[in-house]
Amino acid sequence: MSIVTNPRLKAPRLSAADPNLAFLASRAAIELERILQDKPMGIKAIGELASLLKQSASQAPGATEPIRLWDPATVSLIRNAIATAGFSQIATIDDLMSRAVSIAEELATSAAPSEDKADIRRLRSFCIGLANSAVAHERSQIQSAFEKAHWS
Repeated sequence: MSIVTNPRLKAPRLSAADPNLAFLASRAAIELERILQDKPMGIKAIGELASLLKQSASQAPGATEPIRLWDPATVSLIRNAIATAGFSQIATIDDLMSRAVSIAEELATSAAPSEDKADIRRLRSFCIGLANSAVAHERSQIQSAFEKAHWS
């Protein structure tokens, strides 16, 4: 018997339900802050977040849809983080996906010495917005579970 697997399902994906997302985004914001202060301490979290975001929003070659379709909570998280950072207005899911890929690419190159400080500040704001949104989502999930348990 043969088992057919889809390699796309093995790739990590960005999700509002990920309990580590807020921590990862916070660590990336700290790393970006250290770059702004000319005291880089490594860019591991920036790279992880960039990779996660890009894998979650990119399209496979020849495909018409992203590798990973986001659930509504994740779409809201990303949209809020993009708005917090002051990036261009998002009108459609395609706009959101392309902006997410663009941010992922900027994050991946943010340690370059010639990088504009204003761009790094926007990326830091994105990471902070993503962390705040992830914490708010997690808090609402906990509150919802508590309320369900309380009234059951």
